[in-house]
Amino acid sequence: MKKIYLTFITVLTAILMFSLQGYSQTSNNAVRDNSTFQVDFDALIYPNPVTDNNFYVKSDNVIKKVEVINVIGQIVKTVNNETNLPYNIFVQFNGCEPGMYMVRITSADNKKIIKKVLIK
Repeated sequence: MKKIYLTFITVLTAILMFSLQGYSQTSNNAVRDNSTFQVDFDALIYPNPVTDNNFYVKSDNVIKKVEVINVIGQIVKTVNNETNLPYNIFVQFNGCEPGMYMVRITSADNKKIIKKVLIK
């Protein structure tokens, strides 16, 4: 039963990644050039995988908002940056189920990127 559940979660994660990839490629943060896909801002999530339900999002750009999205597309956590400082946005993610999550990061100029994070 556990193997079937893990396979199901893996398939759902793949579907979500595919749909979110299309979202990020059509947003304002990308420039497409035939076979090249370039993002004009990036962020780092650490530690990844997450073991204590807390993680940081770091970027050289000012981050306006961080949203954590589960495998069925629900926003389960939102953190707004009230300080307008670009470094180390702390995300406290208590009471979550272990698994794969997407993290949608919005910059101060409304550019968006999506990263994945594994919660253990």
